Amino acid sequence: MVGLISPEEYDAELERMNVAMMAENQALQYDNKQLNTLIKEYETTLETVMGLFRQRAVRFLLSIHPSLVATHLEISNSHFSWALCDGLTRSMKFMLMLVYFPSR
Repeated sequence: MVGLISPEEYDAELERMNVAMMAENQALQYDNKQLNTLIKEYETTLETVMGLFRQRAVRFLLSIHPSLVATHLEISNSHFSWALCDGLTRSMKFMLMLVYFPSR
């Protein structure tokens, strides 16, 4: 009969396939760990860049709007509050909100 294999050949082929799949799984797990590390590094770098951007954006806003006084602006990563002079326009408040509360 053509196409039939012995139980020993079947078991050997099954074992070979199992070993190949285990090796591929290990390689994929290694790649996944490497990619997770790269993603964490990317996130850290992006946070650093965005922090610098926010600082420079605030400096820029302070430089173009003389009635905005730095001492009236209290900024932290977890808490954002401001007591701004009455001359601050809504657009400036909106720009500051975009800088400190970017959409995710």
